[in-house]
Amino acid sequence: MKKWTKKLDPSWITDGITKATVEWAEEFGHYLADGYKRADDDKLIQATKDGKPKTNKKGDPEYEKQPPLTTSQLRKFFGELRRMQAEIQHTKIDVTDKQKFDKTSLLMLKPKLAYQVGRAKDDTAKVRDFYIQLSIGVDNVGTRDHFKRFVKIVEAVVAYHKEKESEKEQHTNN
Repeated sequence: MKKWTKKLDPSWITDGITKATVEWAEEFGHYLADGYKRADDDKLIQATKDGKPKTNKKGDPEYEKQPPLTTSQLRKFFGELRRMQAEIQHTKIDVTDKQKFDKTSLLMLKPKLAYQVGRAKDDTAKVRDFYIQLSIGVDNVGTRDHFKRFVKIVEAVVAYHKEKESEKEQHTNN
């Protein structure tokens, strides 16, 4: 099974975005958009007693695909971030409280993502990797500047996810 192993670096949120951040976002966005077909010799292939692969309700072997993160799953989360961003931009703040940030709404995105993971009913679903990585980001947002950087990182992941989906569509249509 293909697993995501490169963790979001909290310093990209607290200290600043670097070239490595963009490279990570590209790899992660592409990874999330890709389905995955396991090799025939994959040790995680589970067979029934008669040696045939287990199948899901549709009759396809369970091990055949690791489903990609859907655009709607990604958009739900990103839409909430954008809403928060707009809310913050329209909130008047005292010059002395420039960095003050109420993290409540952001923290509540974690249970929403956890719900999506639970709905996937498959520990190989890409939504689980998305949840793990973005939880790291959410946990490290402490100021408005941190939040802005976090949004930019997620925005980059969304862009690269879309790029990969478009490539797949073009390949399918040719």
